[in-house]
Amino acid sequence: MLLLNEYVYSKIGNRAGGGTRYRCPNVNKGCKARAIVLDDGVILAANNEHNHEPLKYLKTNNGLYFRL
Repeated sequence: MLLLNEYVYSKIGNRAGGGTRYRCPNVNKGCKARAIVLDDGVILAANNEHNHEPLKYLKTNNGLYFRL
């Protein structure tokens, strides 16, 4: 899971040459948001244009996230 600008992304696979590809879980509802994150945590590319509002999450003291 990736949390970027209040939006959640799901991992869809590894990128050739290193890194991980993510997409918005609402892809079945037409959302085209995607991101590529390199192994060192650098965001290589992101299409942050969602067709919906972000879901709300609560972060606990031990670093876990819960959807509200």
